[in-house]
Amino acid sequence: MDLGVPSHPLRPLLHEIQAAITNGLPYLAMMQALAVPDICGALMASDGRATRSAYLAWYGEYMWGNFILLSPEQCYSLRCGFVHQSRSDLAGGHFKRIAFHCHFWGAMDSMPMVDMGDTLYISVEQFCAHLNNAAHRWFATVAFDPTVLENAQSLLKPKRSLNAMMGSFVLS
Repeated sequence: MDLGVPSHPLRPLLHEIQAAITNGLPYLAMMQALAVPDICGALMASDGRATRSAYLAWYGEYMWGNFILLSPEQCYSLRCGFVHQSRSDLAGGHFKRIAFHCHFWGAMDSMPMVDMGDTLYISVEQFCAHLNNAAHRWFATVAFDPTVLENAQSLLKPKRSLNAMMGSFVLS
């Protein structure tokens, strides 16, 4: 039964982050997870564009409580380095770099974070799970926001392709 609640615009993306974890692809999962605050910030923006300040605000409100050792500034620095340069060193702050551990790699227990002096170890599974929950909490607060609904129309969505030459699915 349709109660008139809009569909979560990030559902396909969040599903693929979880699928990457399930299939042992932590690099892919983290790369996409680190982009979620940007996407949410862009959905709320009048021009539909991501900004540093929107990223910091979204992470600060929806994620920082679960990952208190990783400040919004540090997460943004990580996002910039990880997504654009394949690096995990941080600009400023107590930690110089981030290392990721995954339960499926046989690494340490899946604690969300472990402070090892100048290195912060983050559980990929825990980070992505908390981010998934944060995205759902966020959407519950903006589900009927006209700007979010309008900007969500521009998000890439997987669709079945009618053209066999294009494969089974296309993102458009």
